Amino acid sequence: MKNIVKYMIGGFAGLLVTASIIIPVLLLQNGNVTPPNPPEELVEHDPIIIWNDIDFQDYEFKGTGSENDPYLIDFLNITTNQQYAIYIYGTTKYFIIQNCLLISTHLDGYSIYLENIAENTVIIFNNTISNSEYGILESNTDSSKIIENSFNLCQASIVLSYSDNTTIFKNNIYCEGNPYPYHFLIGHSQNSNITENHLSGTLSLVSVGYSSNIIIKRNQMDNCILDIFNSEECVIQNNYGNNFNVFLILLSKANITYNEGNECVVYRSPKTRIENNSFLRYSIQADSLEDYFNYIVTNNTCGDGLFGFFTNYNHLNLADLLPIYSQILFVNSTDIWLDNVDFSFQDSFIELIYCSEISFS
Repeated sequence: MKNIVKYMIGGFAGLLVTASIIIPVLLLQNGNVTPPNPPEELVEHDPIIIWNDIDFQDYEFKGTGSENDPYLIDFLNITTNQQYAIYIYGTTKYFIIQNCLLISTHLDGYSIYLENIAENTVIIFNNTISNSEYGILESNTDSSKIIENSFNLCQASIVLSYSDNTTIFKNNIYCEGNPYPYHFLIGHSQNSNITENHLSGTLSLVSVGYSSNIIIKRNQMDNCILDIFNSEECVIQNNYGNNFNVFLILLSKANITYNEGNECVVYRSPKTRIENNSFLRYSIQADSLEDYFNYIVTNNTCGDGLFGFFTNYNHLNLADLLPIYSQILFVNSTDIWLDNVDFSFQDSFIELIYCSEISFS
């Protein structure tokens, strides 16, 4: 039977929780392209509803829809109580949505809804998306680019469903809500890159499920829980923020490296690598002893000290470790003792799993 003993020594704080115009060709080939300054006033416009390629011709968009001359949906103010500010379905033409103000006040409203769009035909750039239940939702839409947009007070700012190879870069997202709103909600979507975004507001979620090869790097994630489940080969690197938390759960696998935040929880996710991070608290759990051995945990700091992850240690006096480590987890170790320590002045957390012959006095 599993043997788990936890000791709290002193007052370690916190609770351990379980549980322009950027045309595609220019963007790819010509390096830095500076978009023009937007006009002082946007043009008010009715919602845009497109069901096929021909429907683009019903609107007076610039461009022809080719790769070199995409349709430009730009400088529009679409503020509506209808369900969609922009709805596009089943197209193969190239288009850019840029420099727009997009608001749907409908109870189940979407600023942008894209479904069954041809691969690599969409750029969404420099828009203000506000007060919609959903900011951008993409379903079966591969290789889109969502770049430098501002989101304000959406319940779910960016949603991906069965949409692979998406680039989400340098967006500014502010959320408030109850229950927790989502900055990103990603499901069944592979090989996407989420980089250099700024997330803020009340406590909000970045949720990734049933997806693989998701790269989450260099984001500022204030008051944010990064929740990854049933997802493999994810990279979580160089993220930081005030009250930034990582929850990796339920048979996921990731490299968690060089992050800075409040708490890192890894649950039932063997073969995960946790290295060179700085969190105030760590929780690492597995279903079996063998799964614990499959974690790689090195060189992490914890508050003012280190986080120690030790397996197969025997005959050890913990008094030698307490000045160095703020949190220690022992697995499959025996004959561990701690004598003659003034507990009232210690600030360490010790967890022992599958351990025996433990003595504290």
